[in-house]
Amino acid sequence: RYIEMIARHRAGSVADALARLAPMTARRVREGVTEDVQAVELGVGDELVVRSGEVFAADGVVVEGDGRVDESMLTGESHAVAKAPGAVVHQGTHNLAMPLRVRVTAVAGNTVLSGIVALLERAQAERPRLADFSTEFENRNPEERPEGDWEQCEATCGSWAYTGAA
Repeated sequence: RYIEMIARHRAGSVADALARLAPMTARRVREGVTEDVQAVELGVGDELVVRSGEVFAADGVVVEGDGRVDESMLTGESHAVAKAPGAVVHQGTHNLAMPLRVRVTAVAGNTVLSGIVALLERAQAERPRLADFSTEFENRNPEERPEGDWEQCEATCGSWAYTGAA
């Protein structure tokens, strides 16, 4: 039960951190005019300008500009990735170089970031197989359990929790 609690806590923390990566506003370009809008107002096909140091508010394709994007929060890549026209960018990643003009391809619940958050939330809601095994083992008749098995199981699970392996 302790391991289950730790796993749920970690999944919840990561999901919260990822959800906070998405910006609340974006710079949309319409008929040559740039306007600041709420990210929830964006639609597929809108064009955005993402300046250096800003975060992408939606998934999209670069239509103008060459730059570098920090995608480490999605891919674990330690170096920024070069982006040119035609390259795909994702919500929550950081533009590190020149301003990029991006055509939106996915918004809200359809972005890669929201898919990852949904998977983490599902994992948090489901009971891990190890917890099911532990409960089944615990509910066995004591006479059916080999001597010392429960203590060995507790020691193994405790070491996993201590080292972060679980």
